Amino acid sequence: QASLNQTALDWARNMGNIYAAIDEAVAQGSDILALEELALTGYEANDEFQRTDNARILDALQDIANYAAALDPGLIISIGHPWRLQIRDLPDDPARPYQKTKEPLYDRLNLPFNVQSIITGGALHSMTAKTNLFNDERGYEKRYFNEWDMESADRAEIGRAHV
Repeated sequence: QASLNQTALDWARNMGNIYAAIDEAVAQGSDILALEELALTGYEANDEFQRTDNARILDALQDIANYAAALDPGLIISIGHPWRLQIRDLPDDPARPYQKTKEPLYDRLNLPFNVQSIITGGALHSMTAKTNLFNDERGYEKRYFNEWDMESADRAEIGRAHV
């Protein structure tokens, strides 16, 4: 595991820290490098998370994948970042008619998900969104992120297989 000192939305600095962590993991012969929640963007971006740009995030993740693969194609990296997902044509739930706009996947509040991705072999392989957000005392994650809901994902047929 590498605990990085990331700065909110300082892309160049954060990427440099990630590359250094990859260098160290490869030097130590690690099989897995686990980076913290929101390691790509930094944690304290607050309302700026609403401006999550999936294309920029995908580019950064691919750069990380390429860099790691050049050093050790077998290194597995887990890295956290925000991810926007809006599905406006969700199927209706007969048990809850007219509620689809309240589904997290519909994203009426324009909030991204807080996800952890797996990278190996030069490619992004999966994303897992956080299902339980901290929302007490000092933590207000629900202000900045949607909470993943498996029932909603199953109805949209994206659940466990792909996002």
